[in-house]
Amino acid sequence: MQTQFLLCHAMLETISEGIINCLIITNSSEANVQLIRIHEHIFARDPTIASVWRRQTFSAAVKTCTPEMSLSILYEQMPELMTHLKGALPTSGGSSILEHAYAFSQMLHGSRSASGDAFYCAFVSEIASPLFPWQIELVKRCMKSERGELDCVGATIFPGLVKVTRESNGESGEYLQTVVRRAQVICECAMGLLPVNVQPAAWDAPQPLQMPVQNNYGSQGPSPQAGQVPVDYIHNGYEIPGSVQPPINYRGLQSPPLNGYSTPTPLT
Repeated sequence: MQTQFLLCHAMLETISEGIINCLIITNSSEANVQLIRIHEHIFARDPTIASVWRRQTFSAAVKTCTPEMSLSILYEQMPELMTHLKGALPTSGGSSILEHAYAFSQMLHGSRSASGDAFYCAFVSEIASPLFPWQIELVKRCMKSERGELDCVGATIFPGLVKVTRESNGESGEYLQTVVRRAQVICECAMGLLPVNVQPAAWDAPQPLQMPVQNNYGSQGPSPQAGQVPVDYIHNGYEIPGSVQPPINYRGLQSPPLNGYSTPTPLT
């Protein structure tokens, strides 16, 4: 069971970093990189125009994620695991998992948002990171948290989503990032994993927000405020007492702290 959860976590990291947080328009990785840079340049100048550009560009994108594209993404994101799997494509119910993820990415980036100027990124909570209620929901009961003890993320079951927008102050406007869907995770005690030693200061000190390498939107914004007041949160009926609102950890370049909420707003 532990292996199944860890493989799920690895697949979600691949989907988030290799598909959702990228603009896969063609079957050429080099061309996609250039399109990502074009989008970043347009988004930095005018997010509304960037939204129109995305919709028009995705209307001419490749319709499906071919087996060749899937293998390229998998070998790029998790080469060692793919060596053990001998190049087998992950499937569920007889269909490719990455193909479903690609269809979701097309819907996410190619549709018109209510605000008209938002860009969505996915995030996966890191294994052995603290249980931050602001960014996660528990899918199984955490007995250690109910006893007031510290526990960590064992694996992520479903990624979270962040909406990236920009203040209307011209090119000098700051980038605002709002958690619109928290990641679903299972804690270490529910998985039966041995806890990883973490220094006590690491639980209390605000961590820098790191956005994916493929999407480096915005400059450094204000730092999170220290000394946050503990609040009790309830996720899927499971209470995590004495928790605070921390920033999300992303892989890649640093970007401004999230402008999020304790309860995610509806996806728009």
